[in-house]
Amino acid sequence: MYRPIFKLNKILENYLFLLSYPEETRQEAEKRFEELRKIGVEALILEGPIEIKNIKIIGKGHASLVIKGMLMGGEEVAIKILRTDADRPSLEREAELLRLANVVGVGPKLYSYAKHVIVMELVEGIRMGEWDPTMYKKDDVMCIVRELLEQCRRLDVINLDHGELSNPAKHVIIGERPVILDFESASLNRRPSNVTSLAQYLFISGPFSDYFRKYLIRKSKEEIIDILRRYKRGFNDEAFEDLLRSFNLLYY
Repeated sequence: MYRPIFKLNKILENYLFLLSYPEETRQEAEKRFEELRKIGVEALILEGPIEIKNIKIIGKGHASLVIKGMLMGGEEVAIKILRTDADRPSLEREAELLRLANVVGVGPKLYSYAKHVIVMELVEGIRMGEWDPTMYKKDDVMCIVRELLEQCRRLDVINLDHGELSNPAKHVIIGERPVILDFESASLNRRPSNVTSLAQYLFISGPFSDYFRKYLIRKSKEEIIDILRRYKRGFNDEAFEDLLRSFNLLYY
């Protein structure tokens, strides 16, 4: 089966806009090309659900593009490339926050980074915004939810607030395991609200919150809000265990 795998030098000549999107200048493309080469990227793989000028990529955000790549040993990875019109000068801060999240087992594994690029684990699966928990067995859904809340708890403990988990539709992938992505809005300078933000989305405001409340956790909105308030007041392991118990998640 044919796969659109291109060596970096061919990318630079034929797909300049991928490295310097949206300005498409050779000077900016060469900066990113050199960074990718130095950190061991051998090729880009033009596959994914998003299209730019009929070229497929993994993702497109307001600050970056995400493209499949291949390291020199043949391992496939995800490559985040800073857009030339981004509201930040580099991806270095995001990479360092991802590295911190990795220390507690959260996020895609960080391989390497430079000023304009991040190379990380390629996570396969579906975005949470496309996830339909009603199509899964109850035990499987509860295990996914508990794993995500535990990841959020680990971020809370290290004081790293993700910043986007009140609407995680594009920031969580459900695959072999659930993975929290995109630490570009993360911060160490505000009170973390990862557990409460994700729980509010799942059980109160998200597209399947009625299903969760009625069939899985069997709690009203008011009860859920009270549980989350108690967690915020305690903000310790005991408070988190009480939260899991209240949501019928403790033994999953």
